[in-house]
Amino acid sequence: MSRIKSVLGLIAGNISLFLVLILLAEGFARWICAGQLEALFPDHLSNEQQLPMVVDHPHRGVSLRANFRDDLIQVNDQGFRGSKLPKLEAPGKVILALGDSTTFGWGVSNDETYPAQLERLLGSETLRVVNGGVPGYTSAQVRVYLEELLAPESPVRPDLLLLSVSWNDIWTSSVVNWRREQLIFRRPKGLRRWLGEYSGIYRCLLLMRATQSELVDVWNPGAFEAYRENIEAMMAQSRDAGLQMVLFEPTFAASMMPEGGLNRFHITYTRDFFIEVAERYQGAVADLAANYDVPILKHRVALGHEDLGEEMFLDPIHANGLGNSLLAKDMAALLMEQGLVEQGRAE
Repeated sequence: MSRIKSVLGLIAGNISLFLVLILLAEGFARWICAGQLEALFPDHLSNEQQLPMVVDHPHRGVSLRANFRDDLIQVNDQGFRGSKLPKLEAPGKVILALGDSTTFGWGVSNDETYPAQLERLLGSETLRVVNGGVPGYTSAQVRVYLEELLAPESPVRPDLLLLSVSWNDIWTSSVVNWRREQLIFRRPKGLRRWLGEYSGIYRCLLLMRATQSELVDVWNPGAFEAYRENIEAMMAQSRDAGLQMVLFEPTFAASMMPEGGLNRFHITYTRDFFIEVAERYQGAVADLAANYDVPILKHRVALGHEDLGEEMFLDPIHANGLGNSLLAKDMAALLMEQGLVEQGRAE
């Protein structure tokens, strides 16, 4: 009996030691990897992160969580960022802003997003700007979303579409063995999701795996072609629906991009190459816009314009409240110049 107790005590001691070592390793992993996981895109720390404002969606991968609210963000009951959409008296005008986290307004309050500021600048009781941006969306997800919003059962009837999406397409184009299916980002299920949310060891393993590759500055023609096809499809969708589209250049501050570039999907993108790829994507958009007679807004916080850095940005691609204000003012001026809205208060 004493021998059995001794064996059981030894087993219990080894298990306890193992658990202590695991806890120490977990604490160490959270400490050493936390800073390194702060990548170019803070809403994609590891591609495993569960964003609290999104839920799974059968066709788009994820969508905004209806009626979500925290200190910065309010999502209405129809799944758009902002307060409940009021009914407009005829003749009303609805402007729909679609895109990724730069349209959604990552890191800023509801009132500081460019769609909210644009609505205030246009200053009309018969006009609404609906924020249809969703963090992490690629062109494939926006394409599916636009199709939904143009359907008869859609909660909105847009008269004008504002569109900008590119960063997540470029970001995912650096995935080794890239496939089109990856453009519809789906959050992992079960254990992988739990580990991604709570385990520092798991996140460190992801980081180690992502930095083992020696591939640098790889151009992905398949990803580029998929992006071009999605943008052209949305132009055709808008044209066929009689919906005027306006494109605008992506927001960007090159000075805030890490000097060593970025590597989260096995391929390193140097800063210069990343900008070169972004310019190629924008060139494709410009060619398509010319073919479809779609105007493009060249605003003051865009890629290729004066780098305003920390004055207007939270990180390399997400404008702060002031940056969104400049975008909204330039957008309002273009819409009035094109005769797409009535004169407002744009400065």
